[in-house]
Amino acid sequence: ETVKPRLSTTKPKRKKIPLAVLYSPKTDEVFQWRGELVLGQIVTSPLGHEFDPFKGNVPKDGEFLCQCGHRDENLNSLRQFFSENDRFPINAIATQSYWQPGDSREETEEEDGLFNATNHNTTGALCPKSDNLIWKNKGKYFHKISPAQLADYHAVMEQWDKQKTLLPYPRSEIPEGGNTNQMRNHNYRFWSDMFNERQLLGHATLLAAITQETNPSCRELLILTFSGVLERNNLFCRYFNDRNTIQGNFDQHHYAPKIDPAENCIWGPADIRGSFHNMLGRVREGLEFRSRVYDRDINRLGEKDSLIYSAETIPSNHELLLNGDSRDAIPPLQGLVDAVITDPPYAGNVNYSELYDFFYVWIRLSLKNTYASFVPEYTPKLNEIVENATRGLTNEDFREGLKTVFERAHGKLKDEGVMVFTYHHSGNQQWVDLCDAVCLAGFVIEAVYPVHAEKESSLNLQNNDGISYDLIHVCRKRPAELNHRKRTWQGMRHDVRTRAVQEIKVIESGRYGRDALAPSDVRMVLIGKCLELYSKHYGIVIDGEGTKLPMKRALEDIDEMVQQLITKENPLPSELENVDVVSRVWLRALCNIREVSIDSVRKLTQGIFELSDLTDYSPPLVRKGRVKGGRTYTVLSPTERLDALQKKLRNIDDTLSQLEFVQIEDDSLSAMGPNLVDVLHYLLAHAEAGERLDLLVERFRAQRPQIRAALEFIKTKDPNRWTKSCDRLLPFYTDMLSGMLGTQN
Repeated sequence: ETVKPRLSTTKPKRKKIPLAVLYSPKTDEVFQWRGELVLGQIVTSPLGHEFDPFKGNVPKDGEFLCQCGHRDENLNSLRQFFSENDRFPINAIATQSYWQPGDSREETEEEDGLFNATNHNTTGALCPKSDNLIWKNKGKYFHKISPAQLADYHAVMEQWDKQKTLLPYPRSEIPEGGNTNQMRNHNYRFWSDMFNERQLLGHATLLAAITQETNPSCRELLILTFSGVLERNNLFCRYFNDRNTIQGNFDQHHYAPKIDPAENCIWGPADIRGSFHNMLGRVREGLEFRSRVYDRDINRLGEKDSLIYSAETIPSNHELLLNGDSRDAIPPLQGLVDAVITDPPYAGNVNYSELYDFFYVWIRLSLKNTYASFVPEYTPKLNEIVENATRGLTNEDFREGLKTVFERAHGKLKDEGVMVFTYHHSGNQQWVDLCDAVCLAGFVIEAVYPVHAEKESSLNLQNNDGISYDLIHVCRKRPAELNHRKRTWQGMRHDVRTRAVQEIKVIESGRYGRDALAPSDVRMVLIGKCLELYSKHYGIVIDGEGTKLPMKRALEDIDEMVQQLITKENPLPSELENVDVVSRVWLRALCNIREVSIDSVRKLTQGIFELSDLTDYSPPLVRKGRVKGGRTYTVLSPTERLDALQKKLRNIDDTLSQLEFVQIEDDSLSAMGPNLVDVLHYLLAHAEAGERLDLLVERFRAQRPQIRAALEFIKTKDPNRWTKSCDRLLPFYTDMLSGMLGTQN
């Protein structure tokens, strides 16, 4: 059989050329620029103005740079001209448009196609010839607002002024709150201020028509559609450059006033994201899903027919929807249940009731005569389980609220049942609150699974601190025998790190892509493994000295562990991976400095420790300095801590307590004993004083591998300071291996 070669296509390949949309600051022109833009390049606008597109008038978020050279904050400048009750003015700059078939401007030279070399500006006049101004982009182009468009908008404003007394729209004032103050600080005083007049006329007209629908089910589905339209048609939306569409106002989970808002078309076609027809299509898809439940077949993902449909329809008349507080008893639910699946609030990160008011103040106008829960002007807030200073809701309120809900779940679960929820947070205190609430309610965290929670385009991930992973927590009722098993943090920490490294490898091998995890997501994986182990020994986790170790200290250790896993610069030796967190912070950040400013303490400790963690440590590692008005701290030397260390270490038994080891799950051993930084300082202080060292070295023989590695490490970090003392101590550790074997025997 003859195999014929595959012929390459004769269709010429089109070269992709960059296309930018530029704004001329002096002439207010908006135009498209074809080709690469090089730093420092000067471009010429259609009207002949030359400027550098890389030099804008926004030197920093929230600031502007005037043409005269003056630099100021936006709000400070605006408040000089407007009172706190005036909404700041908005200036229309540009429009995204599409060329229509048959447009006279389409009749151009053949080689240039839709747009010719003598490009048209927005008014239809010819611009100076250029090879760079406008190019094909599937008929889409950007242009400056024309006088005709401004006249149309003013006509809409007049129409709204005549009709607004007859149409439904919210007259309510925006109340003070944790999130709503973000708007009030930018002079948004009423909910209607979040929309321009054209949007208000469109929304109010649409809601009035929906309210006239006589079929209750259809009316409520249309209201659901209307709520989606609201979210993508307001002054808090932005133009989404990557997708040429509108980004909704809640992609950042709070109210973020925009300096450059984008207006959508409410009545646009179904393929325009955020239009009424687009949202109506989504509701129809939801109705279809309800009647034919489906999921993707992961074994055939990527194939043309990768969707599998359920042959069964959902049984009717078996649904029970309740609207109430989860802390209250639920009378209709008789007997025990197999599973409780919930989604706890994120402490002070998201104030749901304040965000939901954006929709509520509109849809209540159509529902208040049907449902009593829509009669109040705003959503209820006093009983919300959140942290919110404006409502007097504290961290303790959040913790107690969570615990009460989990206790209710515990009471409704069968003994073999599970409680499942998702959670993530950037703050340590919130994880402490969550762990306390789960454990005090009688649960143990059986397993924690990291899952990709945010879409890649989410604004929450547009910086290095964004957390893209949620942790799914699977909890069971705590067995009685777990409450009696003590566990040392040294052993637990080793297991946490080992399991986390395995999980990270699985994730980066392709579960959610092959990119390396960001530090914030590495931290999520580590916290998940920490919670699995810590909850099983809640209240009886001890440190190397036998003292109860609180969850907060374990999480501080987790943060330092993240630095170990992601840093490539001067990492700690492997022998120091399992030492206590205080010692690792001293080794990493403090061993080679003497004076540290208040502002740089958190930076030096990678945000792990607060000042109080270092000053309250016994004996303290730092003390308040005397220079720069007391705004610096002095890192205490071994000699300065010696007297206090002698008192702290005097009760350590010379022969027994230092020979104790804890078994780690992989059968390796970890020595129990005082924190390494205290042992190091004790030995170094005596070495500096020229005293006899052999008996002291023997006293801490169980920690010899860590001591040797730490001495060599600090010697390289600051040779001038540590070489002499370290050289006196290191000869005692040359026979480290035989010493360890003798100790274990």
